[in-house]
Parts: sequence; C-alpha cells; structure tokens
Amino acid sequence: MGAKQIWYSSDENVGNGYMEITEVRENAFVAMDMGFDQNNNRDFTDEGEEEPTASFILEETEGGTKVTWTFDITGVSGFEKMMVVGLEMFLGPPYEEGLAALKERVENRPNFKADISLQEVAAITYAGMAVTTSHDPDEIAQAMGDTYGQIMAAITQSGATMGEGYPLAVTTEYSETSIGMICGIPVTEESTIDSEVVTIRQSPEGAALRAIHYGSYNNLEATHEEINQYAGYYGYEITGMPWEVYVTDPSMEADTTKWITEVYYPVN
Repeated sequence: MGAKQIWYSSDENVGNGYMEITEVRENAFVAMDMGFDQNNNRDFTDEGEEEPTASFILEETEGGTKVTWTFDITGVSGFEKMMVVGLEMFLGPPYEEGLAALKERVENRPNFKADISLQEVAAITYAGMAVTTSHDPDEIAQAMGDTYGQIMAAITQSGATMGEGYPLAVTTEYSETSIGMICGIPVTEESTIDSEVVTIRQSPEGAALRAIHYGSYNNLEATHEEINQYAGYYGYEITGMPWEVYVTDPSMEADTTKWITEVYYPVN
C-alpha cells in the first residue's frame, strides 16, 4: 500500500497523471486514487475538484477468479453528468485490453516451488575466508568443510565471540568451471581475528529476494535458477552476487530432507 506511479506525456490523449494504491485486502480488493493534470502544469492538486478512484475487485468463482476493474468519480453535476455517461465508450476498450493482459500474465505465471519473498536484510558481522572450488558437489562439500574448520580454529585462537545467526557463504565469482566464495561464521561486532587468511567482514544488506530451500545442497542450483526466474517475472533487478545461509547443521541432522538453506539475491 502507498505505491505510486506518476506519468508525464506530451501526447494529448495521455497527458499527465498519477495512480496511488490506498487500500489492499489480500486476494479480494485493491483501491487506487487517481489524479489528472488538466492544465499541463504538472499540478495534480486542483482545489475543489473531485479526483476519480479505481479498484480491482476479486471474487472467487468455480474454477477461477472473477476480476472487476472499476472507475469511480463523485461530485459530478450539470453538464459533467453527460460526459460521465460517455466514459464507458472511452474507457471500455483499454479496460478490456488491460484485463485480458492481466489474465494472460496470471495464467502464465511460472509454478515456483520455493518459498520466495522480498526481504529487507540487515548486515551480519562474520569471520570469513575465501575459497575457490569446482562445481563438483563432493569437492564443494570438502572445500567448504575444510574452510569452516579453519574459520572456527581462528575464532577460537583469537578469543573472538560467536555471534547470532548461521554459517553463510557469499559468492564472489562464478564461471563455467569454478565458484569463488567467502565462507563465514557470525561473530560479535567487537570481535577481532588474528589470522592472515580469516578476516572480519560484513554480509550484504538491504533489499533482497530470499528463497527458502528444503533438502540436500545438491539441489540448490535449481533454487538459484528459480529465484532468477522469479526476479524476471516480477521485474526485480538483481544487483549483485547471491549468498546462502545454512540454517541446518548437517552434523546435527542426518536427514537431508530436513535441511533448510536460505538463498539471497540483492535487488532493486
């Protein structure tokens, strides 16, 4: 709610205007305020003039959903009433085209298996170490296991304090033959590390798409592909490399179907 779109156009059939979402009831209703710049001065606040509103009304029907797109205006009097009567002829065709486009988009939505959502992510302080490996799952597991072991040893030897959160891996490079990453273990902000290869770092922060992956690490590539597809479908721009957070400790849970991994991609 509160999302707003403003447009300016020299085309007299388009003009200047705005739409702002003012109410949302999930899977039921969306209401919008609208404004039009009649004098081409980019001012949408003409005093004493009622601005129109629009809404999408969703009704569950047998085998689908009925969508009604409304255009409402109040405070109309005199000759303006005759103008309103002709609105259906003017608005009808573009409304029908818009509803048809909405129907096509919804019905062609990919079937996303992962639980994907937009998150505002806070930075995490962690002790990290760089590692590069091939795409072979066994080699990745071996390399990451060895790297986390060295990080834990450095944390212990330095007297650093473990922080809240789970082990993570931030991708730094990706090619057809190799993957570069920074493996990390959270520590407190005031921690220091006495090591040439393990350093204190900050994880990415800000807006990110998060996918929750259930199961073996061997299937993580499919979740990465799905989150990229999700970003494309919903118009998100991926702005950097992904990172993974390993919620489940494999040494504490042998059943891979119970493993949980969070996959993040920074976006605009």
